[in-house]
Amino acid sequence: DRPFAFLRDLIAQVREYYPLTRALRKRDALTVVPRLHKLVAQLVVLDIDPRRAHAGEAERDATARFIGGAIVDTIVWWLEEGAALDAGALEAMIRRMSVAALEQIASPTRDTIPQFPARRR
Repeated sequence: DRPFAFLRDLIAQVREYYPLTRALRKRDALTVVPRLHKLVAQLVVLDIDPRRAHAGEAERDATARFIGGAIVDTIVWWLEEGAALDAGALEAMIRRMSVAALEQIASPTRDTIPQFPARRR
């Protein structure tokens, strides 16, 4: 019942096979990441509540690709940084950010642009 319940297994699998994918020639590795993005997006679609006010299938798929890409990139970042963060903490962090993104995307005020404070020089 937890959102993004697939994360624990995904993190374990990517961590196990990451040395292999790094060992691949760059050309071969370029085919792995897009496939992983697509697979994770398919898993994310299962977590998008069909009762939410989405504009339709295109928005659902774009949302899944957006969140799925963020998940994959965050896991790859974690591995490239030496996996110093505990896998459970990584899972919790990704879940928290993904749920927040999904809620923001599905909110009725989703078209508003957030106002950020001016940057000091």
